[in-house]
Amino acid sequence: MAKKEQMMKNTIILEQFDLGRSDPLVLESLVDCYCATFAGPPWNETWAQEAVLEKIRKELNSVSLACIARDKGKVVGFAWGYRCDAYVLERKLEIPFADELIRRQSIPERDLQYFVFYQSELGVLPEYQGKGLGKKLFGMRLRMNMSSGDMTTVVRTRERPEPSLTYGWYRDRLGYRLIARYPESDGRVILYNDRLALLGSV
Repeated sequence: MAKKEQMMKNTIILEQFDLGRSDPLVLESLVDCYCATFAGPPWNETWAQEAVLEKIRKELNSVSLACIARDKGKVVGFAWGYRCDAYVLERKLEIPFADELIRRQSIPERDLQYFVFYQSELGVLPEYQGKGLGKKLFGMRLRMNMSSGDMTTVVRTRERPEPSLTYGWYRDRLGYRLIARYPESDGRVILYNDRLALLGSV
């Protein structure tokens, strides 16, 4: 049975999301939520439902951890990520950061794989933002990751020209630190933090 948490006067339910066992209607609602979340500023992205569905099926695999928030059955928020070697993630995100991350984290052996947990997606519908739902989703996903042993979490978010809500939240509320910055025309950054430091913040 999927793990569930109730909040906000019992109208919103947080639960673990398993793609392989998901109800087709819930998956469809998750796709709709994703499209609507990133359609507004600062992202202003237009996603085709088929493209989002393909992205979900690609990212939510056996090493992924995902949770969703539903209000009366409708998906209103989501968070997912996955365990990944830092150098593999570096190639995926198309920006160098792994060497610097390992240096800062004082990892002694360069030839050993250094696994991090990549927080791939975190989003809440605009009308549900500002109520702590994103923090609840992130905290639930973080607790799901307790058994992995990975000490570092990595995120990519937008800093310029208009910072995303998650950028300020990661930096100011959770203490994430900058590790890499894309070209100014891109506006995105890579941030990192220690998992144990996060546990006291969510």
